[in-house]
Amino acid sequence: MKAHAFVVNLAFVVAASFFTVSVARAQSPSQPAVPLNKTVYTEKTAKQEIKQLYKRLKAGESFEGLAQQYSQDVGSREHGGDLGWAKPRVYVPPVDKVLARLKPGQYSKPFKTVFGYHIFQLVDRRENESWSKHIVLSLKRDTKTAQL
Repeated sequence: MKAHAFVVNLAFVVAASFFTVSVARAQSPSQPAVPLNKTVYTEKTAKQEIKQLYKRLKAGESFEGLAQQYSQDVGSREHGGDLGWAKPRVYVPPVDKVLARLKPGQYSKPFKTVFGYHIFQLVDRRENESWSKHIVLSLKRDTKTAQL
């Protein structure tokens, strides 16, 4: 019975510590929140903007910094576009195809999927998984033809 109580208490301490660290990071003045890029992109403007971001990457700007400032993926942008480890077929086929061609550290040329225009960076690869980051500019949806 005592061992069970210890495990429960230890789990509570670990969870509380994680929550405290997460809240502290979120409120840290050294890491101010980056406002979401709320630009509504058309096909033309998204293509132009993603090409400019690609040029900035080639000129040496930080992938993480550009992802935080411009990416419209609310789940990864605050983490520099980090998507973590994923197995093949987690993403749409064009992404899998691009990631398969990249070497760790490389980033892709801009490309389009149903979600918008992307630039992906392959961080690392291990058996049957890849760790990547991305920048995505979402396209304005045509509400007349969009399906629910």
